[in-house]
Amino acid sequence: MLSEPIWLTRRMVQAKRVGYMARYVFLGTNGLDIEAPPEEEVVILMTRVASGEWSEQQLAEWLRKRVVPYD
Repeated sequence: MLSEPIWLTRRMVQAKRVGYMARYVFLGTNGLDIEAPPEEEVVILMTRVASGEWSEQQLAEWLRKRVVPYD
């Protein structure tokens, strides 16, 4: 059985991935796309959001810079 901290860490990683993909699907459904940043940048971004290091406003600003009409 996994210890609680390891289990929570794995759940947080999964939640970050699901959150990013949900955002990607939502934008696609609305005719928008995210200019693909390097995977390392996405990992750093999601870690900052999950840890509370970045606010919702900072995430929104990051997205505004990268959201483009879907081709």
